[in-house]
Amino acid sequence: LQPRLREQIALTVAQANTCEYCLSAHSALGKMLGVSKEEMLANRRASSADAKTGAALRFAQDMVLRKGLIDDASLSAVRGAGWTDPEIVE
Repeated sequence: LQPRLREQIALTVAQANTCEYCLSAHSALGKMLGVSKEEMLANRRASSADAKTGAALRFAQDMVLRKGLIDDASLSAVRGAGWTDPEIVE
């Protein structure tokens, strides 16, 4: 996964874990990678202006909230957005 997407996922996970330190750190890194303030706020809500990115963020949020117990619907949604199994595992 590209560094930008990794930081966007980190923002989603930090928000799901309510970790203020992580939110601060990953916001700074996201800014350095060119993620806009508006996009970072959306990422914290597991959303994105880009549909494929949004699907990855929702999947990451599901992983955190469900403690890794992903159902078929969540996996189908991320696959349906164009993510491959190796990308999903990463």
